[in-house]
Amino acid sequence: MFVLFDLDGTLVDTSKDIAYAINYSRSAFDGDEVDSSIIMRYVGRGLRNALIGTISNHGPKVEDEEDIDRMIELMMECYRRHPADRSIVYSGVRELFNELEENDIGYGILSNKSDEIVQSMVRILFPDCRFEVVRGLKSGVRAKPDRMAVDIALSEADRRREETIYIGDSEVDYECARLSGLKCLIATYGFRDRMSLEKSGIAPLIDHVPTLSELYKIFQHT
Repeated sequence: MFVLFDLDGTLVDTSKDIAYAINYSRSAFDGDEVDSSIIMRYVGRGLRNALIGTISNHGPKVEDEEDIDRMIELMMECYRRHPADRSIVYSGVRELFNELEENDIGYGILSNKSDEIVQSMVRILFPDCRFEVVRGLKSGVRAKPDRMAVDIALSEADRRREETIYIGDSEVDYECARLSGLKCLIATYGFRDRMSLEKSGIAPLIDHVPTLSELYKIFQHT
């Protein structure tokens, strides 16, 4: 078995850092501060799309694409300076990593967040973990739910999709696993609640960071 994890909302609560970077960008254009709980509705398809979602639904009014590009640039500059200042690793994650390592089970990370920021976050939050692959979004690679990034990650880890279980927290992760032919497990403790996931027909769901024994059950029976 090989376990491929989403990052935001699956391993780490990054909501406060994401909101800080987006609101920093918005403030430069006289935009009102938006609460992190609202911003999380737009997270899952990359930071650019999260920012555009808040602009479209909560302002500020921007005149042209140059303004949007500048806001994205400001957001990314802020996030690079503060990749994990406010982020919290979910309870149970480190214990699961220890279980995986003790049982010689490989694991990795695949995120739609900029690869530069993902690498910084992992160095800060998981300095001693033995990931077989850590990938964020890179130029020329289509974002999840497209299967392209999964195929590249599995190739880099030298792992087969038949042995892989994917763990995420959103409809994007679920669709990515489906398109990639991966067994999956979707968390309800992250950036999507159980009700919204169930309404989308997503299963199986789990309300806490899984244990190794729970992963075995999913792997063997799905």
